[in-house]
Amino acid sequence: GAHRDLHYPLRRQRQMCIRDSFENLEAVRRNSLAAGLDFWQIVLSTPLFDWPDIGEAEFRWQVWTSLAYGAKGISYYTYWGIDDGAPHWNAIIDVYGYRTNHYPIVRRVNLGVAKIGSHLLGLQSVGVRHGKGTEGADIGDRRYLLEGAPDRTIVGEFVREDGGAAIIAVNDDLVNGIRVTARIAAKYKSYRPVSRIQQPLFHKTPSKD
Repeated sequence: GAHRDLHYPLRRQRQMCIRDSFENLEAVRRNSLAAGLDFWQIVLSTPLFDWPDIGEAEFRWQVWTSLAYGAKGISYYTYWGIDDGAPHWNAIIDVYGYRTNHYPIVRRVNLGVAKIGSHLLGLQSVGVRHGKGTEGADIGDRRYLLEGAPDRTIVGEFVREDGGAAIIAVNDDLVNGIRVTARIAAKYKSYRPVSRIQQPLFHKTPSKD
C-alpha cells in the first residue's frame, strides 16, 4: 500500500508492529553511524489509519525510545491538522489553528528533552539493551550493563565526546511506573544523574583505579 514504509509503533494491535518499529530504528541507527550522520525520528501525534489517538504515556514512550536508539532530533506527524479526508483530526494544532489536547502534552515532553539536549548532542550510540517484558531485541555492544537491561526497561548505551559513558533508561510500561536498578561495569564507579524528570540519563566516569 501507499503507507507500507511507515514504521510507527503503537497500532491498535500493539504487538503486531512494535518489533518492526524497533528493527527499523536499529537499521537507521546502524546506517547513521556508518555514514557519520545524525538522524531524526518522526513521532506520530495524530490518529492515522490503524494508528489510534494517543495520550501522554505514548508520546513519552515514542520520544524516549527514539533517543535511546541515538536519535538527535524529534519531529511530529503532524504538527498542524490536515483536512485531506484522512483522520488527522487530532494533531497538535487543529485544522483551524487552535491548540488541541496534544499541545500541552508535547510541550511537557519537549521541555524534558530540552533540559538534557546539550548532553544528548555529544553522545554516540554504541548499543541498546531490551529487558524482559519488552518487544525488541538487544543490539550493538553491551559495554556498561553487566546483566543487560532491567525488566520492562529499554536502555541506550552511549560514548561521550570526552571518552566517558552515558545511558538512557526508558520505562517500556505505558501504565505503571517502575524502579530501575542496574549493575554497571566496575571501571565506571562514579556516575551522576543528568535528569530524572521524565526518563533518566546518567553520565558515568571511568574510575582512576
